[in-house]
Amino acid sequence: MRRGIKRKDHEKLSEKNIQETIELMGSGKPFTKKEACQKLNIAYNTTRLSNILADYQDKIDFREKRKSQNRGKPATFYETTETIIQYLNQEPISLIASSLFRSPSFVRGILDRVGVPEIPSKENRSKVYHHKFALLPDIMVGTIFEPYEWAWSAKHHGLVKVIEEITIEYQNKPGYLTVRDYEKIHGSKLYDIMVAHKGDFSKTYFPHIKIGGTSDVSLAYDLGKLDHFRDYGVSIERLLA
Repeated sequence: MRRGIKRKDHEKLSEKNIQETIELMGSGKPFTKKEACQKLNIAYNTTRLSNILADYQDKIDFREKRKSQNRGKPATFYETTETIIQYLNQEPISLIASSLFRSPSFVRGILDRVGVPEIPSKENRSKVYHHKFALLPDIMVGTIFEPYEWAWSAKHHGLVKVIEEITIEYQNKPGYLTVRDYEKIHGSKLYDIMVAHKGDFSKTYFPHIKIGGTSDVSLAYDLGKLDHFRDYGVSIERLLA
């Protein structure tokens, strides 16, 4: 919002809601300024309403101007880096495109060209998680992972840390009732992994922790290598931030 407009927590000033308000006001159907204020959940103030709508339109106009200036230009290194990081941090493509003043198809083009794993939408994530794993780009496919190497999980659609390969020797420890040769059975090594969870742990028993994790296991062909992202300025630190 512009400097003269202070947004209050209870107000519904998302771009989607403001756009819907503008469309209702211009629809030709009865829709008063009082109703517009109610839809935005702001106090009835026509001056402030006008400022909010004008600020939104300025933002849209500026965005369209920047998109027009960028149209036809190839992706810069910065745009490629930010696209990868934001997408792997599960930002919607529409928001990534908006932040870069580019189109959603431009962002998808970067993701396809670089080799970024597909992440299901929040609406489909639980369904995908329970019924199938996401496909990994060929460039990410690996057969061997080192202890404490960061990887991408096709099952969890996020970062995991490889802890150790579950070899026959590993399974000879106390607690294993059955020893299996997973590489022979599945044609793939099996790894003990930690699934990374970002969040606020300040009010937990471990307030110093910035990245939490849960244990799981994964076959190598369900893990993706992250090495090629370094060529685009993408680091694990930024992905975990």
